[in-house]
Amino acid sequence: MDASIKGVQLALKGLREYYARDKAHAADESDGAGVIGLLEVVESHVFKGLIEMTSTEEMHKEPTIRRQKTAKLKGQLKSKTSRSCRARS
Repeated sequence: MDASIKGVQLALKGLREYYARDKAHAADESDGAGVIGLLEVVESHVFKGLIEMTSTEEMHKEPTIRRQKTAKLKGQLKSKTSRSCRARS
């Protein structure tokens, strides 16, 4: 996704420079504005997708991390319990 954003930003930069550089492109400026506008919408959607994807990943990581910590604590508790049982014997 990051590569997509960088690609769109690079395209926008190039087009803006192209149309701003020379007034000979004045006739093509309306076409350029349309293409630039379209790329700005694409950029916005890619950003939105990246944000949604990141938040979804984070949301799914939390239960996994919690399960891992719980399993680790259960293992430690089991280990301590078995040691204390052996110590009593």
